[in-house]
Amino acid sequence: MNYQTNYEGIKTDIQTVGVELNGFLQIRIQNMIAKLKKLWPEMNWIDVYLKQTFKRSIHPRKINVRFGIPGQDLVASEKGYNWKLLLKNVEKKLIRQLSKRKSVVHNI
Repeated sequence: MNYQTNYEGIKTDIQTVGVELNGFLQIRIQNMIAKLKKLWPEMNWIDVYLKQTFKRSIHPRKINVRFGIPGQDLVASEKGYNWKLLLKNVEKKLIRQLSKRKSVVHNI
């Protein structure tokens, strides 16, 4: 399924495979967007890809996030079992990348 929204002026594209986008996932994604927007207000768009496989797998759930900002886009992904933990880890990875980008921008 493909869900396109405009959350706080940011084009949000959420694509799911084998997953129903429920209220919990929507709220967690919106919270992540709000936190990232505070760190980098020039945010243009965000793509979120959620995939769940039903085969016997070590990591049945996967999340990929592309974060559109001026310059190179930021990308983070995570695999595991728990959506909440996966979203939290992806958020941390994006925040780490943003902080590195800010330090490079401020040093120029």
